[in-house]
Parts: sequence; C-alpha cells; structure tokens
Amino acid sequence: MKHSIQKSKAMLLSLLLIIGGNYCSAQNIEGTYNLYRSTDPSGAVIATMTISGQQDKTFVITGKGWQGTGSITQGIGYYNWTFTNGTSGSTTISLNPDGSITGQVMGPADKEGLNWRYIAKAISRPQKNCGVTVDDIITRGDRHDYFHFKNNCGFDRTANVCVTTFDDTGKPIKNLKSVVVPANNYADLEYKLTDRKGSYSFTVDTAVPCQ
Repeated sequence: MKHSIQKSKAMLLSLLLIIGGNYCSAQNIEGTYNLYRSTDPSGAVIATMTISGQQDKTFVITGKGWQGTGSITQGIGYYNWTFTNGTSGSTTISLNPDGSITGQVMGPADKEGLNWRYIAKAISRPQKNCGVTVDDIITRGDRHDYFHFKNNCGFDRTANVCVTTFDDTGKPIKNLKSVVVPANNYADLEYKLTDRKGSYSFTVDTAVPCQ
C-alpha cells in the first residue's frame, strides 16, 4: 500500500493543471477589466476595457467608444487611445502583484473626465494564457498531507482537488476542497486521509463535483 501511495504521488508531481495547455508569462495582461478610481478601488465601476492581441510586448486595447494600442515591458507600459469623435490621449500603466493594473489617463487639458487615475481589475482572462502546477506533495505527520500549488499567472487562480478515500468497509468517501493560489505565488491545500489509499482529480477555477 505504501508503494502504491508513493507511486500515486510521483504521478501527481508530473501532473500539470493547465487550462488550454500553455503557460503564461507574468507580463501577459490580456483580458477584460473593470476600472475603478484609484481613490476608491472598491467603489463604483467607472468603465470597462479589454486588452487583446498581445504579441510579446505589444497589445490592442478597446473600450466604449475608443480604441488604441500599447506596449508593456517588465510590468511598466503605456497605450495611446482615440475616441470615435477624434479625441485622443495616452495612458501610462503598471502591473500590480495581484494582477490588477494601475493607470494614469492623460487626455486633453480641457477634458477633466479624461485625466484621472484608475485601478483596473480583471473580470475575465483568456484561459489559454496560464496554468497551475502541483509543485509538490508534502506529508506532515501520519495523517496530514498538503498539495503545494504553484501559480505562474499574473492573477489569482482557484485550484480544486477531489480526494477519494475509503472507509473500513471499502466504501469510497469523496471530498472536494479548493484553495485560491495567488498571482505568481504558491498555496498549500491540506487534506486528512481516512485511509492511506486514495485517488485524486484536479480542476482549475471551475469546481467540478466529485463523481
């Protein structure tokens, strides 16, 4: 039985929990964001923007009635934008550790509404861009193990683990647990075995009921 568990753990160490099969770099900022005033980041949504078509450093950005192109390097960048009425300007941006973006909008001096500072929070991100791995499985004590997850994305992901163990009669016991793995960081998920036998399945972001 011990050999079986060790073999199962070895297999898990090579299991990648990847959505779409590709890794993302921390610099990839594609997605749709809600914009909030920097002085009130939990307040009302001021606007929404979508960043797409990122090719290395460059990207396309669109919003309601405007569009533009930009560039980002090592978490710092900018984009130039133009409204359909011809009004134009630029915005400097910086990527925060939690995956949000701080932006300083700079439009015509006589357009107060186009000169402001925002915090942009992602409301959706392309699944192809990032993944979560089982970085390690750690045993601490006789009955407590930890899945050690690594998130290589520039935004938080939720890792879900369905653990199947067995009672004394051999009846399977299923338990679904989740943990938020912070952007570009690690997280541990603890589970307690009722038996050293067991199997495990994983999903990212979407919690699939144990079956």
